[in-house]
Amino acid sequence: MSSQKPRIALTVPNEINDLLDRLSDLTGSPKTKLIIEMLEQYQPVLSSVVDSLEKINADKENGKEIVKKFAHEVLLDCNVKLGQFANEVNQL
Repeated sequence: MSSQKPRIALTVPNEINDLLDRLSDLTGSPKTKLIIEMLEQYQPVLSSVVDSLEKINADKENGKEIVKKFAHEVLLDCNVKLGQFANEVNQL
């Protein structure tokens, strides 16, 4: 069994590629590393979306309530992260 991680072919719009090029130049990090780091940061959100969609598929009758709960949790998480970011900026 191979221990290599799966590879994904990815085509991006020119605007995103240009931004990634600029960010790569400014940080000295390869674009692929930047993309992986972004996806890793986004993983909890993706997991929440997948969990919510699975719940909706299993319980379509209560889909609205599941979506409301998901949205509420996302908003709370965003507020926490925004507060942490504001604190970090204040400490600069």
